[in-house]
Amino acid sequence: MLGLAALLLVQAAPSPPAEALPLARELAEAGTLATLLPMLIGKDLDDLAKERPGFTPEQQRQLRATGEAIAARRRGQVIDALATAYARRLSVADLRTLVAASRTPAARAKRAADVPVTMEAMATLGSIDLKKETAAQFCRDTRLFCDR
Repeated sequence: MLGLAALLLVQAAPSPPAEALPLARELAEAGTLATLLPMLIGKDLDDLAKERPGFTPEQQRQLRATGEAIAARRRGQVIDALATAYARRLSVADLRTLVAASRTPAARAKRAADVPVTMEAMATLGSIDLKKETAAQFCRDTRLFCDR
């Protein structure tokens, strides 16, 4: 039901100015999610390939090619959704400023660092399971929810 409500809200939102969408698309392409998507896609495809260790090298190549084709299409959909959302929420002037900032050497250096920084942070933090940790603490505090 929440999905339907969100869809109706998006459909009811006014269309952004024509100039906003190309700027918003460039902003989305320069964003952290777009930068991290290749790493996330690669991990998903590596995990999928590991589920079938008996596949021949050709079958593994075909599986990966299939996944990469799907990922390219889905990546485009993600960028489109981000661009549309940015274009609806930010003024053209703000988009121009943000895009100009994203073109700076410092912003390019940050994008280049995003993947290794994220990997390093995740390795440092280890495995975080918020649901498990919360349930365990709640159990210790209240003696409830201890069967999880």
